Amino acid sequence: MTRKRISSFPMPASRRFPLLLIGAFLALYLVWGSTKGEFRP
Repeated sequence: MTRKRISSFPMPASRRFPLLLIGAFLALYLVWGSTKGEFRP
């Protein structure tokens, strides 16, 4: 995905997208950390 496509969205949903992205990233990080047994970045 290009950044131009994301920045071209003036909708209120654009504010919710970063939160969903961060939430998904944190969830994946927690799952990956739990499977490895280590919580080091």
